[in-house]
Amino acid sequence: MKIKKFLPMALLVAGALFISSSVAIADTTTPTRDERAAQIHAQYDGTFADLASRLAILAPKLKLDTNLSRQYSAVILDFNTMRATINDGLASSTQDVEAMGQLAEEETGEFASTVYNLETAAAKIKTITCVKAKVTKKVSGLTPVCPKGYTKKK
Repeated sequence: MKIKKFLPMALLVAGALFISSSVAIADTTTPTRDERAAQIHAQYDGTFADLASRLAILAPKLKLDTNLSRQYSAVILDFNTMRATINDGLASSTQDVEAMGQLAEEETGEFASTVYNLETAAAKIKTITCVKAKVTKKVSGLTPVCPKGYTKKK
């Protein structure tokens, strides 16, 4: 009698265990090259756009210091070149799409670090006012110095 009472419950538990322990069949289809390229674009285009806007904001401030202006120009050239290389590689049917994805990962990390360093340097730029008779000049830089004949206004 006791067996008849627990038999339906035992079958229910056994069925639940069997269903939960069954092996799930994984989707083994791999994305096409175009689908993978679209995934990489979706993953990194936003990051590249964010870095580009941060660089654009820094431009006026960094142009106040000659050395930082040169660094900025080099970074912008490298940034635009690498972004174009990645976009061209993803668009080309002969380039390895995974290699372009790895390049995008590497370059976004590198540029994030570079932009941070430029932002830090831009925050250190100072502007001083220099006076010579009735003429005043503003000099900006990391260590601004008045031109010969001018004195720093206090």
